[in-house]
Amino acid sequence: KVTFSVENQGAMMHGLAVTKAPAKVTGGMLDESTFLAKGGNLAAGASETVSADLQPGDYELVCHLAGHYAAGQKLPFKVE
Repeated sequence: KVTFSVENQGAMMHGLAVTKAPAKVTGGMLDESTFLAKGGNLAAGASETVSADLQPGDYELVCHLAGHYAAGQKLPFKVE
């Protein structure tokens, strides 16, 4: 089990999701059916934890709000 503590330090709304890498994108939008875990929509200054049971492999942390993934809001990571 992997748990991420997330705090939105930006001025606009953001949200964290975990997906296998590479993330599945259709028409510039993330395929939410592939999310292994998804947090809420976080307003500026809000925080939460997001947990997922992950097997060894390659994953991405992504911002699940429209357009944010395409703008580069993603981070690859590996579970060993």
